[in-house]
Amino acid sequence: MSGQDFGIERHRDVEETILKKQSKLQFGAGYAILAFIFLVLPFLTTYDVLVEDIIVWSLFTIGFNLAFGFTGMVSLGHGVFFGVSAFTAGILSLFWNRSVVTLPIGIALGTLTGAVVGYVSLKRARVDVHKALRIAYLVLISIAASYVTMYIFLNPLAKYSGAEMGLLGFPDHPLHVVGNLQVNLKSHHQTYAIVGVVALLTIAWLRRIASSPAGMIMRAIRENEVRVGFLGYNTFRFKLLVYTISGFVASIAGSLYLLRSGFISVDVFDFSFTSELVVICLLGGRNSFFGPMVGTAIFLILKDVISSYTSSWALFLAVVLILSVLYLPGGIGPMLFSAPKVLIRVWRRNRFLAGEVPPSK
Repeated sequence: MSGQDFGIERHRDVEETILKKQSKLQFGAGYAILAFIFLVLPFLTTYDVLVEDIIVWSLFTIGFNLAFGFTGMVSLGHGVFFGVSAFTAGILSLFWNRSVVTLPIGIALGTLTGAVVGYVSLKRARVDVHKALRIAYLVLISIAASYVTMYIFLNPLAKYSGAEMGLLGFPDHPLHVVGNLQVNLKSHHQTYAIVGVVALLTIAWLRRIASSPAGMIMRAIRENEVRVGFLGYNTFRFKLLVYTISGFVASIAGSLYLLRSGFISVDVFDFSFTSELVVICLLGGRNSFFGPMVGTAIFLILKDVISSYTSSWALFLAVVLILSVLYLPGGIGPMLFSAPKVLIRVWRRNRFLAGEVPPSK
């Protein structure tokens, strides 16, 4: 090996080491920024309601994208799990026990609903069925589940759910925790802290799943489920597990939304509610873990700003989505996330390769 080749290899090793350290630094800085947004920003801005909506919806969309973007399961019924969790927690708090135990019960029931809907949907959308039909089965069964659940809360449970008026009166009294410890739902500081901490921990857990070997299997199933089955994996059980985890996260988001707003409507059971999640994931980048968070921020900010001027805000969002799909098919999120890394790589390469490579002897 010549001196020049040895110098190039040495500098490549140095560059890779620096980039690895830089990636760890970026990872820590990213979570620090995320913690600031989730735990501090709501107390510093007058747009605290908008920030809290972005936090809750970011959790909702990231959990949804675990099934939609990572595993390739198209579902329009995640609003069911969101709504079942919120309505269950609210109804139990109003008519049974005003304590925080109602929130885990609501999350558990929402997760169980997700497991049942996922089992029925995936059992019909078997691997031996054509991919287009599998998508159709998932979409149609999830829409059917949405309308069945809406009917249940509009008719048999109308006395408790408030029917078309929605669930009212949830934040009137504090929720008991232990002894004299209570959560004052009228205190924005307490609700913001709870929502921020729970959302941050759940997203960190989801990130761990997505970056593990399980995340690689999700992407493999999305690309070619048949080949993954040939490798010995039970794709049905794996997809059902991912679907259930996604429903679990949607249930957490539903309870947090109720905790923050004190209100929930049966409109969340309409499939158009979940279709907004698809738009957000496509806008932010469905192949990126944090892409849906970027899409959520863009979607809710544009919706808030444009709706203050015109009622046709959906038309402007449709234009933004079309432009994003045409010119940024990977989403806006990956472009924003890759910009610092590209700049650092160019700077390091210019510094170490252009000026410090030793000449050949």
